[in-house]
Amino acid sequence: MNSLNRNGRCKVVLPLAVVCLLVLSGCGGGGGGASETESSGGSSSSSSSSSSSSSSSSSSSSSSSSSSSSSSSSSSSSSSSSSSSSSGGAGLACAPAIVPIPGVQTLRAAGSACAAQALGYAEYVPTTYASTASWPVIIAFHGNGQTGTGSAADIGKVDDDGLARQIALSKWDPSYRFIVLSPQMNTQTRTAQAVHDFIQFAKANYKIDTSRIYLTGLSGGGGPLYAYLDAYAGGEAAAVIPVAAIYSFAGLQCGWKNIPVWFFHGALDPTVVPNHSKQAFDGLKACTPAPAVAPRFTIYTNVAHSSWARTYDLSGMTSTLETMIGTDVLNPYDQSIYDWLLQYHR
Repeated sequence: MNSLNRNGRCKVVLPLAVVCLLVLSGCGGGGGGASETESSGGSSSSSSSSSSSSSSSSSSSSSSSSSSSSSSSSSSSSSSSSSSSSSGGAGLACAPAIVPIPGVQTLRAAGSACAAQALGYAEYVPTTYASTASWPVIIAFHGNGQTGTGSAADIGKVDDDGLARQIALSKWDPSYRFIVLSPQMNTQTRTAQAVHDFIQFAKANYKIDTSRIYLTGLSGGGGPLYAYLDAYAGGEAAAVIPVAAIYSFAGLQCGWKNIPVWFFHGALDPTVVPNHSKQAFDGLKACTPAPAVAPRFTIYTNVAHSSWARTYDLSGMTSTLETMIGTDVLNPYDQSIYDWLLQYHR
């Protein structure tokens, strides 16, 4: 059954019995982004504790580029047939295998691919996905406006904002050399364990270069992002980009100090005030020994909470930027974040 969501984008919702016959076509992007409503302040939010530290090193990428434009399509069911996977957990590989539609963003409701799929998510793979052995992956955590259970009724919200929104509106440059997965989470699933489990599911079902797993979170998406970093001492992340992200204030940054991090924030953010990013940034700088890669921090002048669109579409590179916050010298937005990510691998 085809239907339109509130932004006018076509949705394809089929019963699981006919999943294998699903062919997505004619579903273009459109509509405006959703607004965010997050809790503000410089107090604390919950996070698990961590113990050991992990390291990442610098390297250039050998991943290939894709060349055609991407569009947005959605489905509450999975395609079936063959797909390669990289060292995922036992029992997490779906059968039949997930077959992504290259160059098209697909929404997969929780459990629609197989029983191991605990979370619904948006999926994008490059146009040359099938012909390349493995790909870097960006796992993007959404804000509070996109929360949901991952059900067929909720999954349509996940591409209303953030990185998934950029892809839905064809603002994603297909030359970017990444798989992009955007899991839908809520207060029950924004946990370190859920992030860990989703990474294992992704490794088992997609052609992922497991040395190049990158994380980004906007606004309330900082909750699961920092919970995972804190609990798993950086876990499998090769580099991280928090954008206007809620910080845990757990003070456990030194456990993941060797994960390269680039913080972005709006100077006038009243919802998640810049102190969230500043505290995480300052904590990393205070670690002894110092992080292997110095953390970066960029603040947009006269920008409030919604600072992620300009970060993800790179238009922020021409924005007016702050040069200082307190005694901290800030970094310019002088390099594509996608090129920056690909410098690092585990």
